[in-house]
Amino acid sequence: MTLAKGCTLCYQGAKMVLFVTGRCRRSCWYCPLSSERKGKDVVFANERRIEAPEEAVSLAERMSALGTGITGGEPLLCIDRVNEYSKALKDHFGKEHHI
Repeated sequence: MTLAKGCTLCYQGAKMVLFVTGRCRRSCWYCPLSSERKGKDVVFANERRIEAPEEAVSLAERMSALGTGITGGEPLLCIDRVNEYSKALKDHFGKEHHI
């Protein structure tokens, strides 16, 4: 069995985790988000709170990230933010940076 590229990069530890928001319209009883994140409009990159796309690029650069996984509460509630951070990462690392 062959894993998808994103899964392979994640398994290798080569992807940065970008948490774009803790907002979500659901209230799942099994939600794993901490009280620091759940329901809050905050951004984290690899467990570090950040305020700007440039900080995400810097953290990805320091870990030599080959890609970025987008997560959150519900990232699509902040689609403009997802686009902003994705564009900054792609502009810096090139189109081969897997998102």
